[in-house]
Formats: sequence, C-alpha cells, structure tokens
Amino acid sequence: MGYRTVDITIDLGDALDRSTADSLGVRVTNLNGQPVDLPFDVRITRLMQPPGGVKRERMWERPDRFVITAVQHDSLFPGEVYDNENDPATWVAIGDVATLHSGPARGKAIPLRTVRDLEVGTYRLVVSTVDPGGRELTVQKVITLFDPEIQNTGFENEVFHVEVVKGSSEPGEKAVLLLSSALPECRVLMEVEREDAIVVRRPFTLRKGQQRVELPVLETDRGGFTVHFVCMERGRDHNRQQYIDVPWSNKQLQVEWMSFRDKLLPGSKEEWRLKITGPKKENVAAQVLAAMYDASLDQFAMPDWWMQVWMNNYPKRGWGRCEPTGAGNSQSIHVQSGWVGDSTRNYVRLIGDDGGSARLERTLSQFPRIGLEGR
Repeated sequence: MGYRTVDITIDLGDALDRSTADSLGVRVTNLNGQPVDLPFDVRITRLMQPPGGVKRERMWERPDRFVITAVQHDSLFPGEVYDNENDPATWVAIGDVATLHSGPARGKAIPLRTVRDLEVGTYRLVVSTVDPGGRELTVQKVITLFDPEIQNTGFENEVFHVEVVKGSSEPGEKAVLLLSSALPECRVLMEVEREDAIVVRRPFTLRKGQQRVELPVLETDRGGFTVHFVCMERGRDHNRQQYIDVPWSNKQLQVEWMSFRDKLLPGSKEEWRLKITGPKKENVAAQVLAAMYDASLDQFAMPDWWMQVWMNNYPKRGWGRCEPTGAGNSQSIHVQSGWVGDSTRNYVRLIGDDGGSARLERTLSQFPRIGLEGR
C-alpha cells in the first residue's frame, strides 16, 4: 500500500551542456514500471548563491546546534561553511520561472530550445503531475548549466571541476576536457599518463572561469589513457583523474550471415555461411569457433562467451594523499607513569596444595622507600 500511484524519472545528469542540449527525457510510470500517459509540467528556475562565494570544504559533519552566529563565524573563520550554504538545494530562487513543457509527452523527449537562451549557472528543475487519484507529485533536481564555448563557468559552487566534453576518441581526433574554478585564482597541475609513464606535465591558472583543453589522440593510445589533475587551495587538495577511451575499433570484425536455416529435420545436413570483414568492410583472415546446444536451456541461462584479447590501459601514476594537508585518524598517546616504591611483607601461608605434600613458606620482599626529610 503506497501513498502514490506513479513515479517520475528525469533522465539527466548533474550537468547540462547548453550548446548541445536539444531534448530532455522524462518518464512517468506506475509502481510496476509501466509507462503512464499523464500530463506533466517541467519548469526551470535560476538559483542564487549565498554571499561569500564558494566555501572551503568541511572536514566534519554539520553541527546539530550552533553556539555562535553566522556573522561571528564569518569573522573568525572566513571562507568556511557555517550551516549548509554550500548545498545548492537550499539556495533561493531568483528571476522568472521558465516553463519547458506542459502536457502529456506521449513517449517522446521534451525539446529544450529555450535552454540555450539561459545564462550558465545553477538551476532547479521541477517536474510535477497529478496521479489518477488526484494527488500531486513533484520531483526536483538541481543541475548545472554550462557552455564549453565561453569563458564564464557554470560550476559556480566548485573550487575545481573537470567536465568531459569528448571522452571517447579515435586516433587522429582530439579528446576535449573543460577545466573550471569559481575561485579568483586556482592553480592546477595536469599530467597525462601513457603506457605507465607521465609523458605530459602542464600547469594551469584558472581565474573564476574555465579553460578548454584538447588532447591529441595517437594510434599508440589504443586501449585508452588517463589524465591526472591535482589542485591545492586554502589547505585543501583536490585530485581528479579522467580516463580517455580509445577503443580497439581497428580490431573489430563485422559478421554477416550469408545463409542461415533455423529449422532442421532430424538426420538432415545443413550448411551455414558467414561473411567476415574488417571495420572498414575490408577482407580479413579470421578463425571461427561455433557451438550447437539445446535452445530450451535458454530458459535457465543464456550462453555467454567472454573473451577480451585487447586490454585497456589502467592508470598507475595517480596522485595519492597530498601532505601535509588532509584529515587523519585519531591516535592515542600513551604516557608511562612511574609507581611510588614501597616495602611489601608476605606472611606465612600454605601453598602447593595440589594433591601432593603441602609446605609452609615465608617471603619478604623489599622495595625502595620514598620519604621526605625535613631540614
């Protein structure tokens, strides 16, 4: 038994490219996942960042009570987070609310033509509908609107951000990354790792904006390569690494059935013919391994042959923790204290009574005595 009868799903990540955005996927389904054709509204609102700009990351959880005011905190700890002003979900909406869609979608994507006229920054996307029972359902999502073709950054709440514009490339093309910072000045070191070695090292200085980085892709980059970033600001380290996919497309084979029979008689003979070509339809020499099995077994498990001959290049030269900044675990400090010496006298006692003969023993232990002497 639930309080709602439909679900709303927004097919959108945390960032949206203003220059290439053309449609938005919104799905309205029942609790069984089946699509429901209901009218809904899609609205977008600009959010205003609180005064003070981007704050330094908090190393501990938000306190449940405050003993000083926000003004006192900002004067004692400038640039630090006081409450939750670094959470865009709590920011105040400004400007007019733009309506992107109103009505049923009928299984089609929603066009986003008006998004290109909005300025880059942080926005709240709201999708609302009314279920068959008359209950209103609203889903909200905070997104960042950016544009890689301009210098102003849309990631106004991040000290350092790496956005992938083109992360999969063929040899001869260029991988495109977008570096941005909301600080007045941010120094970043970029390192490109190829074949387990750092082959490119380049520093950047970002000044409350963004910079487009294009990396040429070589034929030897098949299997991919990794780009490492490290940034230090106000005693905080920011490490990022981005994998650039360079697929083994030159090793892909195109398989086409020339003749195929899916119905056979017991004891009959049949011949199947395959046509195998390269990625550009060129003739290649290939070996084929075929197998025949009972198709009724598909009800229990589908046949799956896993084979990966050409491996990916995984990063091995990334940055670890940057010293001396960072947070560490607590350590207990043990101080061994000395005991005050004194004398101990043991009197006669019965020992060794373990079923054998018992004996009496008298011991006397002497320890140094510590006293005071008056003069």
